[in-house]
Amino acid sequence: MLASESLVPRPFWNDGGPLLIAPQAAVAAWEGTDAPSNGRVVSAKFRWSNENDPASDYDRACDVDPQTAAAIDIGEHWGIIIGTAAAQSAHWLPGSDADEFYAVGIEAADDASPERLRALTSEASEWRLLRAQVSVATEGLLLAHAASRLSEINERPAMMPSVDADAEPALIGDGLRYLARTGEYTVSAGDVVTAAGEYLTFIRFRAVAPAS
Repeated sequence: MLASESLVPRPFWNDGGPLLIAPQAAVAAWEGTDAPSNGRVVSAKFRWSNENDPASDYDRACDVDPQTAAAIDIGEHWGIIIGTAAAQSAHWLPGSDADEFYAVGIEAADDASPERLRALTSEASEWRLLRAQVSVATEGLLLAHAASRLSEINERPAMMPSVDADAEPALIGDGLRYLARTGEYTVSAGDVVTAAGEYLTFIRFRAVAPAS
């Protein structure tokens, strides 16, 4: 890649269903639509297939409010679900500095450029705390379709050269890996509805201030 090429977020074009954000440590524990293995029991009201089948990880993702985001446990680790309606498309969004970054679920938006999305974060009516503190390791975070078994997805970089912006989206079966700065973060969600009828859900990762 030439040094002059700028990087932009790679979009995830969803074809329905919720999306999942997870740390690398949780990858092996998320089995998507497959029946839970090794005696695991998943609790969920939704069933994507037969109502008499054991609940899957995807089923509990579908239990999340479709209009927003929520935190869940993945084994001993954590994850964030972006609900079905709020995740018509999604991508990672670097913040204005290294202490902050976002995942953005887009139900509808006339302009999804990074500059405008950063401006829209100030329009969230409130920020709901999802997790007071999570760890982001050197492997960063994955954004993928919740129906996928995370250990089997096709990983792609979250950022791509701007010249490829219309040619290289991620689709179901893919995962977008975002290499954030390692450390501890608070995670909050904010929903934005504009006067033009746009609807977006922002998941904000903000670095935890070091103890004084």
